[in-house]
Amino acid sequence: MKMKLHPVLVLLPSLLIIFSIAYGPFLLTIYYSTLFYHLYKPGRIAFRGLYNYVLLFTSQRFLESILKTLLFMVVAASIECIIGLFIALLFFKDLPGIKVFRSVVIIPMVVPPVVAALMYRLVLDPISGPISFSLSLIGLHTPEWFGHESALFTMALIDAWQWTPFFFLVFLTGLMNIDKEEMEAADIDGASFPQKLIYIILPHLKQLALIALLIRAIDSFKVFDIIFTLTRGGPGRATEVLSIYIYQQTFESGLIGIGAAASIVTFMFLMAIGNFLLRSIVKARIR
Repeated sequence: MKMKLHPVLVLLPSLLIIFSIAYGPFLLTIYYSTLFYHLYKPGRIAFRGLYNYVLLFTSQRFLESILKTLLFMVVAASIECIIGLFIALLFFKDLPGIKVFRSVVIIPMVVPPVVAALMYRLVLDPISGPISFSLSLIGLHTPEWFGHESALFTMALIDAWQWTPFFFLVFLTGLMNIDKEEMEAADIDGASFPQKLIYIILPHLKQLALIALLIRAIDSFKVFDIIFTLTRGGPGRATEVLSIYIYQQTFESGLIGIGAAASIVTFMFLMAIGNFLLRSIVKARIR
């Protein structure tokens, strides 16, 4: 019996440290979500139970931030997936210099998000930006990139510019693993490229696409740096996604309890999205 317990006792300190680092902050966030705790009035702490959650789900601002987050996630992930597939199909063939082009395509993915945001602040500047200057040469007006109606879509485009190479790499890997004999048989049978795309390529890439969408959906749902650097949730609240809402409630308004409750709700949303996509992956694999 002592021999069986010995390995557990040896590992116990390490397990406790790992557990405290991994789950300690999460459990503390759950605790704070049940309190009235003002960051700038630390002496006034009171237990509220689930009242912070009630306040959240009766707050139009919070519900709108959820919708904006979901919209950002869907638009960004869809653009990245479609364009990534197109580029992968374009660069799949073994042409002269193709390896150089593949290396160039993945450059945006290694750019830090804050650097990308600052770069696009200059590129999309309505007065001195190169896009505005180019449009003015042909007599066109500069789009209102950061207007109330278009700001969130602009954020999604910037995110798509940075993370489309991720889908490109995933799809390119999948294309390289397609059975060449199957493609050659389709060519012999006279199949057109759209037919090969629908009946051979897309079914082969389906599971990889779902895995990539799972990763990017979770990442897009947590977007913060690009939006915070460019708009800080503005103009007004046009780009106030969940992460920006949590930051403003916690650090600008000082409402620790509300911010903690919103963080827990965000975690639950991520769990639901991840579970849905994982089930889709499993179903695709079974089929």
